[in-house]
Amino acid sequence: MAVERLLRDDELRAEKSSLFSLFTMLPKKNRLPTTTFDEVIKSGKRADSFLFSLTFLPNSEKTAYSAVVSKKVGSTAVKRNALRRRIYEILHQLSLKNGLGIVFAKKNAGAVPFVEAKDDLEKLLAKCDRITK
Repeated sequence: MAVERLLRDDELRAEKSSLFSLFTMLPKKNRLPTTTFDEVIKSGKRADSFLFSLTFLPNSEKTAYSAVVSKKVGSTAVKRNALRRRIYEILHQLSLKNGLGIVFAKKNAGAVPFVEAKDDLEKLLAKCDRITK
């Protein structure tokens, strides 16, 4: 009986770790450092969608994006970090043009499924001509 319980616990642990490995972070070299936030916000272009707001500088030598999720979106750090990881995963999956950008999550962004969030952010980036085809 104890062996069965240990096996079941191992299976649960493996299942849990596989769920967390579904989301891969955007590589650090492609994340926008906070020191350049002011520059992007001051002189960048802005576009909005239902779930996200994007501020970007199109002409840059490198591609770097950041995700901002305020306390209005998720009351706990766990919720905010999960949404931030979702945004980074979406950006990681897309082929982005060179430029600097900040993706701001809106209030209802945390309540929608991953697929809807991906579609919304992809349309927003396409509208701004930030995706290479």
